[in-house]
Amino acid sequence: MAKKIVWSVRASKKFDAIIDYLETDWNDNVVRAFVQKTESVLDLLAKNPKLGTVENATKAIYGISLTKHNRMFYRIEKDKVLVLNMFDNRQHPKGKKY
Repeated sequence: MAKKIVWSVRASKKFDAIIDYLETDWNDNVVRAFVQKTESVLDLLAKNPKLGTVENATKAIYGISLTKHNRMFYRIEKDKVLVLNMFDNRQHPKGKKY
C-alpha cells in the first residue's frame, strides 16, 4: 500500500523558492520539468519509501536526488512519508538542515 506524502512547512517554502527562482531566471519548460521530476520521485517514494539513502541514521532521515542541483530529505513514518527539506547541492554542506 502506498504511503501518503506530507510536506513540512520548511520543505514547502523551499520548494516554492526553487519554483520562484526557476520562473524568474529560466523558462516554463524548466519549471514544468522540475515539477514533473519532483512528482515522479514522490510517487516512487510513496510506493517504496526506502528508495533514498540514509542521511542521518539516528534521526531516520533519508535523502534522494531530484536533480543534480537539488536533494530532498524525508522521514518514513507509520502511514506517511514526511518531506522535511530540500537542499541546493551547490550550497555549503553545513547549511543542510533536516
